[in-house]
Amino acid sequence: MKIALWPPPNEYFFYVDNVPPRERKEIEGHAEAIEIAERKKKIPKILRVLEMIRGHPCADDIEDVEAFIVRTRRNNYVACVRIPVSGIPRYSILYSHPNASDLSDHLVGVPNLIDMARFHKCDVYSYDYCGYGISSGYASESNMKADIRAVYDVIFFTCAKRNPDQIVLIGYSIGCFASVDLACSITRPPAGLILQSPPASVLRVLLWERACFKKPFERQSCCADRFCTYDKIAGVRVPILVIHGEDDRTVPLVHGKAVCQKAAAPLWLRASHDNVENCRETWLRIRKFIK
Repeated sequence: MKIALWPPPNEYFFYVDNVPPRERKEIEGHAEAIEIAERKKKIPKILRVLEMIRGHPCADDIEDVEAFIVRTRRNNYVACVRIPVSGIPRYSILYSHPNASDLSDHLVGVPNLIDMARFHKCDVYSYDYCGYGISSGYASESNMKADIRAVYDVIFFTCAKRNPDQIVLIGYSIGCFASVDLACSITRPPAGLILQSPPASVLRVLLWERACFKKPFERQSCCADRFCTYDKIAGVRVPILVIHGEDDRTVPLVHGKAVCQKAAAPLWLRASHDNVENCRETWLRIRKFIK
C-alpha cells in the first residue's frame, strides 16, 4: 500500500482550549503517570509554538477552524476539521485530500480549505486518513473507506445534521476513490460528486499500457489492483463533475476521461496534477456546479 499512500511527516496538533479548571483525570498505573509527566514537560515548547503560530499571517483564518476527532467502525481515531461559513451555508462540502498531503497542507496552502468555504459559501469538512497527521492506525484502502464514512456520519447525524442532498463530496487524486466509494455505499445519495485529477486505479497509473494493461479499459480491474475508482464510478447515481489537467504527467488525462463516462460535465484544463486547484477555471466551474 506504500505505492499509493505516502503520509507526510506530521506537522500539526490539536489542543483543547478553555478546559474547566476542576477537570480531573484518573490515572491508572505507574506507566500512565510517567506518560503524563513527560507530556507536561512538552507544554512550554507547545506554548512557544502557539505564540509563533498566532504571529503568522494566516493565524486569524485558522482560528475559525473547528477541530474534532471521530472514531471509525475499525476502531481508529481520525482527525477532522470544520470550516464554517458566515450566514446560511449553501451546502456542506466533504473534502478528501491527495495521497501525499495532510490537513496542515490544506489549511495553510494557497488556495486552501478556508478559501474554499468562503468562495463557495459552504461549510467545509475535511479529515486525515488513518496514518496521516494525528489520525491513528495505518494507511490502507479499507481504513480510508471507514474514515470517510465516519466523517460523513458526523455531518449527517451529529454536527451539522444536514440531509444527504445538502452534502457535496469533493475528492482530489486518491481522495476521489474515497468520495466515489462513499457515494456508492450510502442509502441516500449526496447532492453531487466532484473529482479532481482522479486516478482510474493504482495499477493503471503504474503500468499504463504495459503488461496486462495494454488495453486498460477493455477489461475488469486486476484482482491485485487497489483504489479502483473506474470500477465503482458506474454505481454513482448523482451529478458528477470531473476536472483534470491536460498537462498532468502523474495521473494522465486519459484516466479522467475514462472515469467521467457518467459525469455531469467534464472539464479539461491546461494544468498538471499538483496545480489543478490553483486554476481559476477550477474554482469557477465548481461554483457553477454547486449552484
